Amino acid sequence: MTAPSDSAARELDANGSCVSPKGRILGMVARGTSLAHVLDGLCRLVEAQAPEVLASVLLLDGDRLRHGGAPSLPKAYVDAIDGAVIGPTAGSCGTAAYRAQQVIVSDIATDPLWADLREVALTHSLRACWSTPIFSAAGSVIATLAMYSREPRSPSQRDQHIVEHITHLAGIAIQRKLDEDKLRDSEDQWRAVFENTPTMYFVVDAGGTIVSVNPSGAQQLGYTVDDLVGRSVLDVVAAFERACGRRITRTLAPRRPGDVAAYYADPARAEKVLGWRATRGLDAICADAWRWQQNGGKY
Repeated sequence: MTAPSDSAARELDANGSCVSPKGRILGMVARGTSLAHVLDGLCRLVEAQAPEVLASVLLLDGDRLRHGGAPSLPKAYVDAIDGAVIGPTAGSCGTAAYRAQQVIVSDIATDPLWADLREVALTHSLRACWSTPIFSAAGSVIATLAMYSREPRSPSQRDQHIVEHITHLAGIAIQRKLDEDKLRDSEDQWRAVFENTPTMYFVVDAGGTIVSVNPSGAQQLGYTVDDLVGRSVLDVVAAFERACGRRITRTLAPRRPGDVAAYYADPARAEKVLGWRATRGLDAICADAWRWQQNGGKY
């Protein structure tokens, strides 16, 4: 019997082109399909290539394994092992995650690794289980792939070949989800700082248009966020031109070597220390500044 390959079983995609099962799974990952659906798809791929087994993926969460995908296992069994603690004698999956190496149990009824979970497995006619850890890009265990048999036996060479391919695909999918979660957490942290700090923050694009401003910054200038977003920093130049009645010569150019890349100001400190607070709009501020200059620096 030959081992499965990408060319062994192909499907047609929506455009009528051939796509391998591996390509279909990677396509799901690229499209942002939920991890649960991707893992179920991986389990079904295992079961299609090895019809005599039932597949599952458990995700490592601290020192516990959580349900990831197991479309063909009895729900009562899936619920019973969800959240199981990993350890040196924690069934096939818990032990594989603990050891960071494959664990093969050919007979659940007699193997000491299944002492605590034996009854629930045998109740659902699960007699053998081979579990392989799935690793992150950094080399740490992030999940396990299990293949169950309803008969006592060890995995065949074909089964091991399937495991090798599926754990690789699962690693890609799970790592993508971990990276997305990490990015989302980072964005949430930045958003919390941006929204709540008393320091004025502006984000402008290459053309000088304001794309974001925090509420505190807008309030300190006497505007709302909506008033400022979409406006250009050149609005200040235009307002000053209106105040002085003449065109201001200007040139837009890239930052020069040595120029400061970013400026930060804390108007809240000016208010706290000096009692200064912006109460006028941009045109009034520029008109006042021009009047001050015309009067030789005196009001």
